[in-house]
Amino acid sequence: MTSPVPGVFLTRVSGHTDLDCALHLMRAFDRIGAITMGSLDVFHDWEAVTGYDSIVRQELVRWSEENEKSGEVHVLVKSRLVAMGVSVANAALGGKLVIYSDRAKFEAARTETTMRKRRK
Repeated sequence: MTSPVPGVFLTRVSGHTDLDCALHLMRAFDRIGAITMGSLDVFHDWEAVTGYDSIVRQELVRWSEENEKSGEVHVLVKSRLVAMGVSVANAALGGKLVIYSDRAKFEAARTETTMRKRRK
């Protein structure tokens, strides 16, 4: 996890994701959000995630619904199982997520957002 500029939060996760991992991500976001003016745009590089415990999706959706600091949320996925889970979460969140299967498009969005936030 990193925050390359104020207002941008990047996560990179690989392997099977469990609840401890998700809670760690949520706590880090909350800490960075507490010291960030305005919204926090998120880029989840989850291309190397191979699977997840079902409670992970449920908790991330619940937390996202309650979180006021979250701006744009971009998610890069490769696994069909993970893509399906992210799509289900996106539906539950009213289409708030931008889902990518193409790394170049994900990186372009991340670079553009980082540059825009840097200029502020």
